[in-house]
Amino acid sequence: MTIRQVEKYIRNSFTREIIKMDKKSNSDHTLDDDLTDNLEEVMTHFKHIPKALYRYRPCREYEFKTLENREIWLSSAEQFLDPYDCRMPMTVRNLSNKKIKKLAVLFAFSKYVYGYNEHHLERYEMALTPDEVRKFYYFNCYDDEMNLVNKKINKFLKKYYVKNEHEKIKQKILLLDKCITEGNRGEEFYKWYKNDEENACKDRINKNRHERMVCCLTESNNNPKMWEEYAENYSGFCVKYDFSKMIIYNWINNKENATVAKSIFPVFYRDIKPKYNIYSKLIQEYKDVLHEYKGEYISPMDMAKLTVQDLTKNSKYSNEQEWRIILFGEKSGPNWFPFSTEIYMGKDISEDNKNKLLEIAEKNNLSVYQQKVELNGFEYELIKKAKPPQVNKRAKIYLYRRKIY
Repeated sequence: MTIRQVEKYIRNSFTREIIKMDKKSNSDHTLDDDLTDNLEEVMTHFKHIPKALYRYRPCREYEFKTLENREIWLSSAEQFLDPYDCRMPMTVRNLSNKKIKKLAVLFAFSKYVYGYNEHHLERYEMALTPDEVRKFYYFNCYDDEMNLVNKKINKFLKKYYVKNEHEKIKQKILLLDKCITEGNRGEEFYKWYKNDEENACKDRINKNRHERMVCCLTESNNNPKMWEEYAENYSGFCVKYDFSKMIIYNWINNKENATVAKSIFPVFYRDIKPKYNIYSKLIQEYKDVLHEYKGEYISPMDMAKLTVQDLTKNSKYSNEQEWRIILFGEKSGPNWFPFSTEIYMGKDISEDNKNKLLEIAEKNNLSVYQQKVELNGFEYELIKKAKPPQVNKRAKIYLYRRKIY
Protein backbone atom coordinates (compact mmCIF):
# COMPACT_ATOMS: atom_id res chain seq x y z
CA MET A 1 0.00 0.00 0.00
CA THR A 2 1.19 3.52 -0.80
CA ILE A 3 0.69 6.56 1.42
CA ARG A 4 -2.14 7.76 -0.82
CA GLN A 5 -3.84 4.36 -0.68
CA VAL A 6 -3.61 4.32 3.12
CA GLU A 7 -5.00 7.86 3.36
CA LYS A 8 -7.87 7.00 1.03
CA TYR A 9 -8.67 3.81 2.93
CA ILE A 10 -8.66 5.50 6.35
CA ARG A 11 -10.68 8.43 5.06
CA ASN A 12 -13.34 6.14 3.58
CA SER A 13 -13.36 3.83 6.59
CA PHE A 14 -13.77 6.71 9.04
CA THR A 15 -16.54 8.18 6.89
CA ARG A 16 -18.35 4.83 6.96
CA GLU A 17 -18.06 4.73 10.76
CA ILE A 18 -19.70 8.16 10.97
CA ILE A 19 -22.51 6.97 8.68
CA LYS A 20 -22.96 3.83 10.82
CA MET A 21 -23.35 5.97 13.93
CA ASP A 22 -26.09 7.93 12.18
CA LYS A 23 -27.78 4.72 11.03
CA LYS A 24 -27.95 3.30 14.53
CA SER A 25 -30.77 5.70 15.27
CA ASN A 26 -32.68 3.92 12.48
CA SER A 27 -34.74 0.98 13.76
CA ASP A 28 -34.01 -0.95 10.53
CA HIS A 29 -30.28 -1.12 11.34
CA THR A 30 -29.27 -4.45 12.92
CA LEU A 31 -26.14 -6.10 14.33
CA ASP A 32 -26.22 -8.46 11.37
CA ASP A 33 -25.80 -5.43 9.09
CA ASP A 34 -22.73 -4.40 11.11
CA LEU A 35 -21.22 -7.87 10.73
CA THR A 36 -21.77 -7.90 6.98
CA ASP A 37 -20.25 -4.44 6.55
CA ASN A 38 -17.22 -5.41 8.66
CA LEU A 39 -16.65 -8.63 6.72
CA GLU A 40 -16.75 -6.87 3.37
CA GLU A 41 -14.43 -4.09 4.49
CA VAL A 42 -11.94 -6.45 6.17
CA MET A 43 -11.81 -8.83 3.19
CA THR A 44 -11.13 -5.90 0.86
CA HIS A 45 -8.43 -4.52 3.18
CA PHE A 46 -6.64 -7.87 3.57
CA LYS A 47 -6.03 -8.01 -0.18
CA HIS A 48 -3.36 -5.34 0.40
CA ILE A 49 -1.68 -7.15 3.31
CA PRO A 50 1.11 -9.76 2.85
CA LYS A 51 -0.02 -13.39 3.17
CA ALA A 52 2.10 -13.68 6.31
CA LEU A 53 3.57 -11.33 8.89
CA TYR A 54 5.89 -12.10 11.79
CA ARG A 55 6.61 -10.86 15.30
CA TYR A 56 9.84 -11.33 17.25
CA ARG A 57 9.45 -11.74 21.02
CA PRO A 58 11.63 -12.36 24.09
CA CYS A 59 10.92 -15.34 26.36
CA ARG A 60 8.79 -13.82 29.09
CA GLU A 61 5.84 -15.27 30.99
CA TYR A 62 3.46 -12.58 29.70
CA GLU A 63 4.62 -13.30 26.12
CA PHE A 64 3.90 -17.00 26.59
CA LYS A 65 0.46 -16.19 28.03
CA THR A 66 -0.37 -13.89 25.11
CA LEU A 67 0.69 -16.55 22.60
CA GLU A 68 -1.24 -19.26 24.42
CA ASN A 69 -4.41 -17.14 24.41
CA ARG A 70 -3.97 -16.40 20.67
CA GLU A 71 -3.75 -12.70 21.43
CA ILE A 72 -1.56 -9.83 20.34
CA TRP A 73 -0.44 -7.02 22.62
CA LEU A 74 -0.82 -3.33 21.73
CA SER A 75 1.41 -0.89 23.61
CA SER A 76 1.43 2.89 23.92
CA ALA A 77 3.81 4.54 21.46
CA GLU A 78 5.40 6.53 24.29
CA GLN A 79 7.00 3.27 25.45
CA PHE A 80 8.96 2.84 22.21
CA LEU A 81 12.73 3.32 22.13
CA ASP A 82 12.52 5.56 19.05
CA PRO A 83 11.72 9.05 20.48
CA TYR A 84 10.35 10.16 17.09
CA ASP A 85 7.88 7.31 16.71
CA CYS A 86 4.31 8.67 16.45
CA ARG A 87 5.69 12.16 17.08
CA MET A 88 3.87 14.53 14.75
CA PRO A 89 5.70 17.55 13.27
CA MET A 90 3.18 19.84 14.93
CA THR A 91 4.41 23.38 15.59
CA VAL A 92 3.40 27.01 14.99
CA ARG A 93 6.99 28.31 15.14
CA ASN A 94 7.32 28.40 11.35
CA LEU A 95 3.99 30.12 10.59
CA SER A 96 4.05 33.61 9.11
CA ASN A 97 3.08 36.64 11.23
CA LYS A 98 -0.04 37.07 9.14
CA LYS A 99 -1.23 33.54 9.95
CA ILE A 100 -0.34 33.90 13.63
CA LYS A 101 -2.41 37.11 13.81
CA LYS A 102 -5.42 35.41 12.21
CA LEU A 103 -5.13 32.42 14.53
CA ALA A 104 -4.72 34.63 17.61
CA VAL A 105 -7.84 36.69 16.92
CA LEU A 106 -9.96 33.65 16.05
CA PHE A 107 -8.71 31.89 19.18
CA ALA A 108 -9.66 34.90 21.34
CA PHE A 109 -13.22 35.03 19.97
CA SER A 110 -13.73 31.27 20.21
CA LYS A 111 -12.39 31.34 23.77
CA TYR A 112 -15.02 33.97 24.66
CA VAL A 113 -17.84 31.85 23.21
CA TYR A 114 -16.51 28.77 25.03
CA GLY A 115 -16.46 30.74 28.30
CA TYR A 116 -19.94 32.03 27.58
CA ASN A 117 -21.28 28.48 27.31
CA GLU A 118 -19.19 27.07 30.16
CA HIS A 119 -19.85 29.81 32.70
CA HIS A 120 -23.30 30.96 31.54
CA LEU A 121 -22.31 34.54 30.84
CA GLU A 122 -25.79 35.14 29.43
CA ARG A 123 -26.91 35.89 32.98
CA TYR A 124 -24.91 39.11 32.77
CA GLU A 125 -26.82 41.78 30.91
CA MET A 126 -23.60 43.18 29.45
CA ALA A 127 -22.49 39.94 27.75
CA LEU A 128 -22.77 39.56 23.97
CA THR A 129 -24.45 36.33 22.91
CA PRO A 130 -22.43 33.80 20.84
CA ASP A 131 -24.45 34.76 17.76
CA GLU A 132 -23.53 38.43 18.28
CA VAL A 133 -19.87 37.49 18.80
CA ARG A 134 -19.81 35.55 15.53
CA LYS A 135 -21.22 38.53 13.63
CA PHE A 136 -18.76 40.87 15.29
CA TYR A 137 -15.80 38.61 14.48
CA TYR A 138 -16.64 38.37 10.78
CA PHE A 139 -17.19 42.13 10.61
CA ASN A 140 -13.47 42.52 11.47
CA CYS A 141 -13.60 45.54 13.78
CA TYR A 142 -9.94 45.32 14.92
CA ASP A 143 -6.80 46.79 13.40
CA ASP A 144 -3.39 45.04 13.35
CA GLU A 145 -2.62 46.22 16.88
CA MET A 146 -5.83 44.70 18.25
CA ASN A 147 -7.40 48.11 18.76
CA LEU A 148 -11.09 48.64 18.07
CA VAL A 149 -11.87 50.78 15.01
CA ASN A 150 -14.81 53.12 15.74
CA LYS A 151 -15.83 53.46 12.08
CA LYS A 152 -16.15 49.70 11.74
CA ILE A 153 -18.04 49.44 15.01
CA ASN A 154 -20.53 52.05 13.83
CA LYS A 155 -21.05 50.17 10.57
CA PHE A 156 -21.60 46.97 12.54
CA LEU A 157 -24.19 48.67 14.79
CA LYS A 158 -26.05 50.25 11.85
CA LYS A 159 -26.27 46.88 10.08
CA TYR A 160 -27.57 44.77 12.97
CA TYR A 161 -29.23 47.11 15.53
CA VAL A 162 -31.72 49.94 15.75
CA LYS A 163 -30.33 53.32 16.83
CA ASN A 164 -31.64 53.29 20.40
CA GLU A 165 -29.68 50.04 21.07
CA HIS A 166 -26.31 51.32 19.85
CA GLU A 167 -24.99 52.61 23.18
CA LYS A 168 -25.93 49.43 25.01
CA ILE A 169 -24.27 47.17 22.40
CA LYS A 170 -21.17 49.40 22.41
CA GLN A 171 -20.78 48.74 26.12
CA LYS A 172 -21.12 45.00 25.50
CA ILE A 173 -18.45 45.23 22.80
CA LEU A 174 -16.08 46.93 25.23
CA LEU A 175 -16.61 44.08 27.69
CA LEU A 176 -15.93 41.57 24.91
CA ASP A 177 -12.78 43.49 23.99
CA LYS A 178 -11.56 43.37 27.58
CA CYS A 179 -12.16 39.61 27.77
CA ILE A 180 -10.52 38.55 24.52
CA THR A 181 -7.31 40.56 24.85
CA GLU A 182 -6.84 40.27 28.64
CA GLY A 183 -4.79 43.46 28.63
CA ASN A 184 -2.42 42.47 25.81
CA ARG A 185 -2.40 44.42 22.56
CA GLY A 186 -0.75 44.07 19.18
CA GLU A 187 2.59 42.28 19.03
CA GLU A 188 2.48 41.49 22.74
CA PHE A 189 -0.81 39.66 22.28
CA TYR A 190 0.40 37.75 19.21
CA LYS A 191 3.64 36.76 20.94
CA TRP A 192 1.71 35.48 23.95
CA TYR A 193 -0.58 33.44 21.68
CA LYS A 194 2.32 31.93 19.72
CA ASN A 195 4.08 30.77 22.89
CA ASP A 196 0.86 29.45 24.39
CA GLU A 197 -0.08 27.54 21.24
CA GLU A 198 3.43 26.12 20.86
CA ASN A 199 3.07 24.62 24.34
CA ALA A 200 -0.35 23.29 23.36
CA CYS A 201 1.22 21.63 20.29
CA LYS A 202 3.72 19.84 22.54
CA ASP A 203 0.84 18.64 24.70
CA ARG A 204 -0.96 17.34 21.59
CA ILE A 205 2.16 15.44 20.51
CA ASN A 206 2.58 13.84 23.93
CA LYS A 207 -1.11 12.99 24.09
CA ASN A 208 -0.96 11.35 20.67
CA ARG A 209 2.05 9.22 21.69
CA HIS A 210 0.28 8.27 24.91
CA GLU A 211 -3.01 7.31 23.22
CA ARG A 212 -1.63 5.62 20.10
CA MET A 213 -1.71 1.86 20.71
CA VAL A 214 0.62 -0.02 18.40
CA CYS A 215 1.66 -3.59 17.68
CA CYS A 216 4.68 -4.02 15.39
CA LEU A 217 4.92 -6.82 12.81
CA THR A 218 7.41 -7.52 10.03
CA GLU A 219 7.55 -9.23 6.63
CA SER A 220 10.55 -11.48 7.44
CA ASN A 221 11.24 -14.25 9.95
CA ASN A 222 14.97 -14.27 9.13
CA ASN A 223 16.16 -10.75 9.94
CA PRO A 224 19.37 -10.88 12.05
CA LYS A 225 18.86 -7.34 13.39
CA MET A 226 15.35 -8.19 14.57
CA TRP A 227 16.54 -11.40 16.20
CA GLU A 228 19.15 -9.42 18.09
CA GLU A 229 16.99 -6.48 19.22
CA TYR A 230 13.53 -7.98 19.74
CA ALA A 231 14.25 -11.66 20.50
CA GLU A 232 17.09 -11.16 23.00
CA ASN A 233 20.00 -12.12 20.75
CA TYR A 234 18.44 -15.29 19.31
CA SER A 235 17.27 -16.59 22.69
CA GLY A 236 13.64 -15.66 22.04
CA PHE A 237 11.15 -16.70 19.37
CA CYS A 238 9.27 -15.46 16.31
CA VAL A 239 5.56 -16.01 15.60
CA LYS A 240 4.05 -16.29 12.13
CA TYR A 241 0.59 -14.85 11.48
CA ASP A 242 -0.90 -16.36 8.35
CA PHE A 243 -3.55 -14.37 6.48
CA SER A 244 -3.58 -16.45 3.28
CA LYS A 245 -6.23 -18.99 4.37
CA MET A 246 -8.41 -17.34 6.92
CA ILE A 247 -12.07 -17.72 7.74
CA ILE A 248 -12.85 -14.61 9.70
CA TYR A 249 -16.55 -14.94 10.50
CA ASN A 250 -15.89 -16.14 14.05
CA TRP A 251 -13.34 -13.39 14.56
CA ILE A 252 -15.13 -10.35 13.15
CA ASN A 253 -18.05 -10.88 15.48
CA ASN A 254 -17.75 -7.58 17.32
CA LYS A 255 -16.63 -4.02 16.70
CA GLU A 256 -13.33 -4.37 18.61
CA ASN A 257 -12.06 -7.28 16.50
CA ALA A 258 -13.16 -5.58 13.28
CA THR A 259 -11.31 -2.41 14.29
CA VAL A 260 -8.08 -4.37 14.81
CA ALA A 261 -8.44 -6.11 11.45
CA LYS A 262 -8.99 -2.83 9.61
CA SER A 263 -6.01 -1.17 11.31
CA ILE A 264 -3.07 -3.14 9.85
CA PHE A 265 -0.89 -0.85 7.72
CA PRO A 266 2.64 -0.72 6.29
CA VAL A 267 5.27 1.60 7.72
CA PHE A 268 6.77 4.18 5.36
CA TYR A 269 10.46 5.02 5.68
CA ARG A 270 11.59 8.58 5.00
CA ASP A 271 14.34 10.95 6.09
CA ILE A 272 11.71 13.67 6.70
CA LYS A 273 8.15 13.20 7.92
CA PRO A 274 5.25 14.27 5.70
CA LYS A 275 4.14 17.85 6.23
CA TYR A 276 1.24 18.45 8.57
CA ASN A 277 -0.92 21.55 8.11
CA ILE A 278 -1.30 22.72 11.70
CA TYR A 279 -2.65 26.09 10.50
CA SER A 280 -5.73 24.55 8.84
CA LYS A 281 -6.20 22.22 11.81
CA LEU A 282 -6.26 25.11 14.32
CA ILE A 283 -8.51 27.27 12.14
CA GLN A 284 -11.03 24.42 12.06
CA GLU A 285 -10.78 23.81 15.81
CA TYR A 286 -11.42 27.46 16.68
CA LYS A 287 -14.29 27.77 14.20
CA ASP A 288 -15.90 24.66 15.67
CA VAL A 289 -15.91 26.35 19.09
CA LEU A 290 -16.96 29.72 17.71
CA HIS A 291 -19.91 28.13 15.92
CA GLU A 292 -20.74 25.94 18.94
CA TYR A 293 -20.31 22.57 17.25
CA LYS A 294 -20.80 19.92 19.91
CA GLY A 295 -18.12 17.37 20.79
CA GLU A 296 -14.59 16.85 19.55
CA TYR A 297 -15.03 16.17 15.87
CA ILE A 298 -12.14 14.90 13.74
CA SER A 299 -12.69 14.96 10.01
CA PRO A 300 -11.97 11.77 8.00
CA MET A 301 -9.21 13.60 6.10
CA ASP A 302 -7.56 14.77 9.32
CA MET A 303 -7.73 11.25 10.78
CA ALA A 304 -6.02 9.94 7.64
CA LYS A 305 -3.26 12.56 7.83
CA LEU A 306 -2.65 11.89 11.52
CA THR A 307 -2.44 8.12 10.98
CA VAL A 308 0.05 8.48 8.13
CA GLN A 309 2.23 10.54 10.47
CA ASP A 310 2.23 7.60 12.89
CA LEU A 311 3.11 5.19 10.08
CA THR A 312 6.22 7.12 9.02
CA LYS A 313 9.64 6.25 10.46
CA ASN A 314 13.21 7.29 9.75
CA SER A 315 14.91 5.58 6.81
CA LYS A 316 17.52 4.03 9.10
CA TYR A 317 14.83 1.56 10.26
CA SER A 318 13.93 0.43 6.73
CA ASN A 319 15.54 -2.98 7.27
CA GLU A 320 12.69 -3.82 9.66
CA GLN A 321 10.10 -4.03 6.82
CA GLU A 322 7.50 -3.14 9.40
CA TRP A 323 3.75 -3.36 9.36
CA ARG A 324 1.78 -2.26 12.37
CA ILE A 325 -1.62 -2.47 13.96
CA ILE A 326 -2.39 1.04 15.12
CA LEU A 327 -5.38 2.23 17.15
CA PHE A 328 -6.20 5.59 18.73
CA GLY A 329 -7.64 6.38 22.13
CA GLU A 330 -7.49 2.82 23.41
CA LYS A 331 -5.61 1.28 26.35
CA SER A 332 -2.54 -0.93 26.34
CA GLY A 333 -3.53 -4.57 26.45
CA PRO A 334 -4.21 -7.80 24.56
CA ASN A 335 -6.48 -8.22 21.56
CA TRP A 336 -7.70 -11.51 20.16
CA PHE A 337 -5.68 -12.27 17.02
CA PRO A 338 -6.19 -15.94 16.01
CA PHE A 339 -3.85 -16.01 12.98
CA SER A 340 -0.77 -17.56 14.60
CA THR A 341 0.23 -20.73 12.72
CA GLU A 342 3.97 -21.23 13.34
CA ILE A 343 6.63 -20.59 15.97
CA TYR A 344 10.33 -20.13 15.13
CA MET A 345 12.66 -20.62 18.09
CA GLY A 346 15.99 -18.78 18.22
CA LYS A 347 19.23 -20.73 17.98
CA ASP A 348 20.16 -19.91 21.60
CA ILE A 349 16.80 -20.52 23.27
CA SER A 350 16.98 -22.32 26.62
CA GLU A 351 15.68 -25.86 26.98
CA ASP A 352 13.11 -24.72 29.53
CA ASN A 353 11.67 -22.02 27.25
CA LYS A 354 11.74 -24.44 24.33
CA ASN A 355 9.55 -26.90 26.25
CA LYS A 356 7.11 -24.10 27.22
CA LEU A 357 6.69 -23.12 23.58
CA LEU A 358 6.16 -26.77 22.56
CA GLU A 359 3.38 -27.06 25.15
CA ILE A 360 1.69 -23.93 23.82
CA ALA A 361 2.07 -25.19 20.25
CA GLU A 362 0.45 -28.51 21.17
CA LYS A 363 -2.47 -26.73 22.80
CA ASN A 364 -3.05 -24.32 19.89
CA ASN A 365 -2.03 -26.66 17.07
CA LEU A 366 0.95 -24.61 15.85
CA SER A 367 3.94 -25.81 13.85
CA VAL A 368 7.31 -25.30 15.59
CA TYR A 369 10.70 -24.73 13.98
CA GLN A 370 14.15 -24.59 15.56
CA GLN A 371 16.65 -22.14 14.13
CA LYS A 372 20.07 -23.57 13.29
CA VAL A 373 23.24 -22.08 11.85
CA GLU A 374 24.27 -23.12 8.33
CA LEU A 375 27.16 -21.94 6.16
CA ASN A 376 24.79 -19.89 3.98
CA GLY A 377 22.88 -18.36 6.91
CA PHE A 378 20.09 -19.48 9.23
CA GLU A 379 17.87 -22.45 8.46
CA TYR A 380 14.82 -23.74 10.33
CA GLU A 381 14.32 -27.36 11.31
CA LEU A 382 10.73 -28.55 11.74
CA ILE A 383 10.21 -30.00 15.23
CA LYS A 384 6.44 -30.21 15.43
CA LYS A 385 3.96 -30.02 12.59
CA ALA A 386 0.44 -28.74 13.18
CA LYS A 387 -2.56 -30.85 12.30
CA PRO A 388 -4.57 -29.75 9.24
CA PRO A 389 -7.13 -27.09 10.32
CA GLN A 390 -10.78 -28.03 10.63
CA VAL A 391 -13.06 -26.30 8.12
CA ASN A 392 -15.63 -24.10 9.77
CA LYS A 393 -18.59 -24.98 7.56
CA ARG A 394 -20.91 -22.48 9.18
CA ALA A 395 -18.51 -19.63 8.50
CA LYS A 396 -17.95 -20.74 4.92
CA ILE A 397 -21.66 -20.86 4.23
CA TYR A 398 -22.10 -17.48 5.87
CA LEU A 399 -19.43 -15.90 3.70
CA TYR A 400 -20.68 -17.58 0.54
CA ARG A 401 -24.23 -16.44 1.11
CA ARG A 402 -23.08 -12.82 1.22
CA LYS A 403 -20.75 -13.29 -1.78
CA ILE A 404 -17.67 -12.25 0.16
CA TYR A 405 -15.57 -14.99 -1.49
